[in-house]
Amino acid sequence: MAQNIRPEREWQYDGDVQALYSSCSRRKNRPCDAPDFGISELGSNEINHDDDRFISWYNDFAGTNFAMNVGWCAIFASWCIGQTGDLRKNLKDVRNDFEYPAFSNGDNGLAMYVKMNRFTASKSYVPQRGDIIFITNKTNRETGKMSSISDNLYRPTHVGIVVKVNEKENYVTTIEGNCSDKVKLVNRYLINPNIVGYGY
Repeated sequence: MAQNIRPEREWQYDGDVQALYSSCSRRKNRPCDAPDFGISELGSNEINHDDDRFISWYNDFAGTNFAMNVGWCAIFASWCIGQTGDLRKNLKDVRNDFEYPAFSNGDNGLAMYVKMNRFTASKSYVPQRGDIIFITNKTNRETGKMSSISDNLYRPTHVGIVVKVNEKENYVTTIEGNCSDKVKLVNRYLINPNIVGYGY
């Protein structure tokens, strides 16, 4: 990586979207088809009230009653995994490493993955397709606002799903809902200080 690259930089993916679709067979611990469902929603946005569909789905699935103006990045990640059939309503319903709990925000998602021993904050970890990426922001890092889970983890303010990793150039591509109010593909350097860690 060049010396002048800012590790905290994020940029929109501008490559061939079709090349991001996977024909993966099921691998242990990965809902590898979940990113495909997310990619198929690229451009869905709040202006057209597309997010209402994901929020309504989550309310029906999890038995919640969120208003249509709730933050929806985690809800979108849950929706993507839900399309694979691997999502469970509650953490207690997760019976094996092929199942995932529904979560509506970064805090409760992080707590669930930590409790399942399926979370890592290691910067040496190479994320895999289908991992959940937990992201914080500069404000949390500067004020020391930590997660209630651990004094070593910053509170996540955003989540997405890993689509692919470019190990040669050291960045991860993710599909994210509620990213500038829409579904987007985003690239981040693996050493980005805003990456809290990954659920797998």
